[in-house]
Amino acid sequence: MNKIVKTLVFSLLLCFQQLFSQGLQESLDWINSKRLEGFDYFSGSVAVASGNRLQVTPEKIRIENDKGDIYTWFSWSTINDLRINDDEAGKNILYIVSNYIHEGLPLYIGIHFKTKELRDRFSKAVQHVAKLQGGPDLIYDNYDASKSNAVTWLKSRGIDVFEGDNKLRLDITESQIKKYFLKATDFDIIQWKDVKEIKSEVYDKNKKYYRIQIIGPTDDKGNIKIIKFYVFQNIASKYVNALNSLAVKNGASLVKDNLF
Repeated sequence: MNKIVKTLVFSLLLCFQQLFSQGLQESLDWINSKRLEGFDYFSGSVAVASGNRLQVTPEKIRIENDKGDIYTWFSWSTINDLRINDDEAGKNILYIVSNYIHEGLPLYIGIHFKTKELRDRFSKAVQHVAKLQGGPDLIYDNYDASKSNAVTWLKSRGIDVFEGDNKLRLDITESQIKKYFLKATDFDIIQWKDVKEIKSEVYDKNKKYYRIQIIGPTDDKGNIKIIKFYVFQNIASKYVNALNSLAVKNGASLVKDNLF
């Protein structure tokens, strides 16, 4: 009887493995077919160019320039965010974001599509493969649920933050925010509990930038501590909400705008 049970279990496991492999390979074949309809692949280290190549295998997704000497890659199991950007006409952008942090930013691969419909279907296919390969749940807009959720959400949006060049970094934890520039020794820190106000305003209508200012405490000399940076319009509102969530959850006494 035990031999029969063992044989049955083994058969079921073998069947499951075959079904899994077929589902994975079919999905990869679909992605490899449809990626030919994408264009101008890019990443944090690979600039937008028509000669860039996208490679998709069961283990990883990779982008490289036409010479193959500059590249970005990460395994499917690290993908935790997929998001879109429709700000540029004719470029329906999909960002595939990894939870692997390199030099203060998550690795990502961006793809332009001619239609939203194909972009959205491609996103679903990538999410499916990531799940099959043991990836974590995707990050949703649940930053208000807890401090850790807000930190995770904000870190994944690090690729949307900038000031001047691509070296600005924000180190965000549950207790503070630190602004610095890559390989620089100077930095600014504000504890969330000391935040007085978080402001956002349109900075450039044409390029659709928003300026965000985190107003901290005032010292004995009357100097106000401020952390300033810029984000893209499509993320600005949610970004400010996530920042406010961390400040409030840390007991910050925020200025009441309607006080006077």
